[in-house]
Amino acid sequence: GVLAAWHGRAAATGRQAALAFAVLGGVELTALSNNMVLAWVGLEAAVLALLLGSRPRGEALWRALLTLLLALALTLMGVLILYRAAVPVLGPGAGAMRWDLLATAAPKLSPDLLSLGFVLALAGLACCAGLAPLHTWQRMVGRGNAMAAALVPALGATALALIIRARAIAAAHDSALDPGPALLALGLASLGWAAVELWRGRAATPAAVLFHAGLAATAFGLGTGTAAAAGLMLLSTAVLMAPLAAGGGRGPALLLAALAMLPPFASFAAGLGVLGEAVDTAPWLALPLAGLMAAGASGLVRAALSAWQAPRRPLADEAPAFAVLALSLLAGMAPQATRWFEALAEGLK
Repeated sequence: GVLAAWHGRAAATGRQAALAFAVLGGVELTALSNNMVLAWVGLEAAVLALLLGSRPRGEALWRALLTLLLALALTLMGVLILYRAAVPVLGPGAGAMRWDLLATAAPKLSPDLLSLGFVLALAGLACCAGLAPLHTWQRMVGRGNAMAAALVPALGATALALIIRARAIAAAHDSALDPGPALLALGLASLGWAAVELWRGRAATPAAVLFHAGLAATAFGLGTGTAAAAGLMLLSTAVLMAPLAAGGGRGPALLLAALAMLPPFASFAAGLGVLGEAVDTAPWLALPLAGLMAAGASGLVRAALSAWQAPRRPLADEAPAFAVLALSLLAGMAPQATRWFEALAEGLK
């Protein structure tokens, strides 16, 4: 929130700032709530505030509105089906909406309802998270409100965190649909799409967000605790770095280099963690994953070199970028950061 306010301080009106922090409030409610319905309410509030704050025009408005409303509807249907599956075991009421109780009771629930609920929730949340090919709405919002645009990656990361929770419920039942392959397919598609956009010279910041979201989804699809921790670290770096990487200058260039998973930043350690888990758990996936990671990273390095050659900006504009770079450097070199993300991944399950 502080970085978003700093980033958009020159252009944001009072109304735009209020709507941007409404997006942040919805994201926080979704991330912190242990209730499926409250999590959906927070997601809905964040999406609507984002649309009101950015005010896309004409066809872009209707396309973004219809896409996101459909995503919210699918997510709500998945949540209600998961609730319906939990009622016979946990009873009606708030208890059947709690993520932790659902994960514990999942082996006793109907596998058909669990599978259907997960598929619907995944479809909706993947769209909110901006995974390919459901990511185009992100280019339609945030153009008129720099603060709201800075929070788009946070909305996507929060939706992916909900996918971890839904995955844990589906994976707890032996007869339910295996959630891994769908997440792996979405993740690889996003990585490939991001690499193509970067090599075609498209805007580097949205492509970097898509690249990290795809790699995180792939990590969550692998299903191990180490991979989930690496995915959360990738999402965290994208949330903090991508909004500040737009434009030219030294700060944005270094941010793009960090997003390209160059050492010794946190994304480098996280990318190696995902690749190592792929080698251990799904060797057939390691080679295509490494190729897509290399293609996307090289495209981000090329964008970083282009940004470095642009005119320098005032120090006040560069300071947030250097602060985030220092934080990423610390997280990449401190073993405690990896353990913290592992604990966070375990807590989300």
